[in-house]
Amino acid sequence: MKKGRSDSAMLAVVLTLFGASVGFLQWRIAARVTEQAAVKRTVRYPYVSDLKIASELQPLLYTHSIGSIVGTFKKFDADTMCSTAHAVVFDNDCPLSNDERLSLLLALATSVSYNRNLQDRVFAILAEYDRKHGIEPLLLTTTRSEYAAITVDLIAWAQRKKTDLARNWMQDAFKFAIDQGDAQVLESLYMRGVRLTPEQASECLWYIVRNDKKPDLIPFFAKWGKADMNYVSSSGRSLIAEAIAHQNQEMARMLLAEGARMPLRFVRPELAHLGRLPSPFKGLS
Repeated sequence: MKKGRSDSAMLAVVLTLFGASVGFLQWRIAARVTEQAAVKRTVRYPYVSDLKIASELQPLLYTHSIGSIVGTFKKFDADTMCSTAHAVVFDNDCPLSNDERLSLLLALATSVSYNRNLQDRVFAILAEYDRKHGIEPLLLTTTRSEYAAITVDLIAWAQRKKTDLARNWMQDAFKFAIDQGDAQVLESLYMRGVRLTPEQASECLWYIVRNDKKPDLIPFFAKWGKADMNYVSSSGRSLIAEAIAHQNQEMARMLLAEGARMPLRFVRPELAHLGRLPSPFKGLS
């Protein structure tokens, strides 16, 4: 009887241990499935096939450390890097701010500058993101960032596309600086390789005069942009004539100081409302 009880007890212990083992195993499997599902729900980057790397990337996004995030991206092959970067910056739930997403793409483009093809692919993502979510002109954002050295490469990429992209980017950047009346921003753009053609510089001058912007910006476009100080708009009116029509004597003085010529034929009624004219207009009064 004792032996039978002992065997029964042993069997009960074995069954208990077996049941516990099975239960533990099921718990581990369920936990693993839950963990994987959580990662997929949280990361949601279908282009990252390596779950370990995806798991590593997600918490880094919450650190807002651009350097660390770029370091993780560089573990990927070129295709995975680009597709993942695209997925991250366009993810509405990504913890990075708009500025940080732009910085991430600029930093990534800088880090792969040794590979023009790969850098061009990152620039394409940057251009797409800027078109859909950009707040201020991209070239202005770039020159103000710690990745400003990449500006020349970015413009060169846009120019190779043989579209109006580079021209539009430059015009947007200079127009923004003009609206802000910030000569330092204009100089910063120029020093970083954002150069206008004389025609574009002349158009910027017309924008300044036509909209009564800050006259102090005129010397920049005259000196560095090689603008035509006697530029005539499509309306047939010159810069100086437009300044006089706006009764903006300070603007007219600045234009004359930079080489603009006073029109030989000026309709007197157009000058009458100016009253007593300053020195540059003395011969016409």
